[in-house]
Amino acid sequence: MVRDIVTYPDKRINITSPDVRKFDEALESVIQDLKDTMEAHHTNAMAAIQIAIPMSVIVIKNHDGSYLELINPRILRKEGSIMSTERTLYFPGIEQTVPRYEKTMSSEELSPTEWIKRAVEDSKKIWQKKA
Repeated sequence: MVRDIVTYPDKRINITSPDVRKFDEALESVIQDLKDTMEAHHTNAMAAIQIAIPMSVIVIKNHDGSYLELINPRILRKEGSIMSTERTLYFPGIEQTVPRYEKTMSSEELSPTEWIKRAVEDSKKIWQKKA
């Protein structure tokens, strides 16, 4: 379903969205609504808060037309700095140049095996501190 976009001066855009706790039909519905709304507004990325749903969900449309669905995303690593000219549906018709990180690594880029390896390495470092 195509949802209304939150636009200026609506302050709901500033709500910090809580993490998703239930991976159920309601979540699937929000993701589908994001995709439908993105298509209707010809945009390549959208967060749930942009359609007034306070959930930590982002959907990105890839160049091949497929979608990347990010649930509770976290930036784990960031480096460098670039300037990016961007638009947002919150401020229709306005374009702004803003600083962004040149490279990032998100929690979705790690496989479960990599998470385990990282946890083991972290525990080894902690053990060394305590020994």
